[in-house]
Amino acid sequence: MGVRVPLDLGISSGVIMRKIQQYVKECIQELKKVTWPTWEELKGSTLVVMLFSVIMGCYIAGLDVVFSVIIDKIMGRG
Repeated sequence: MGVRVPLDLGISSGVIMRKIQQYVKECIQELKKVTWPTWEELKGSTLVVMLFSVIMGCYIAGLDVVFSVIIDKIMGRG
């Protein structure tokens, strides 16, 4: 059985709770300042991200095929 060492950072639990409450309060205040996108803007952005993802996926798949063929030629398998 080990020796127990009390963890005393010199901060009372009341101070910690006040800091947490202040942090949450400030977060809520900042979120009220945010300009949220409209539904149309959100749909448009989502479409752009999905389209970009598909294009990049096709590009990477194409590179994979090209490099596979090159490596097969170098290794004498194709």
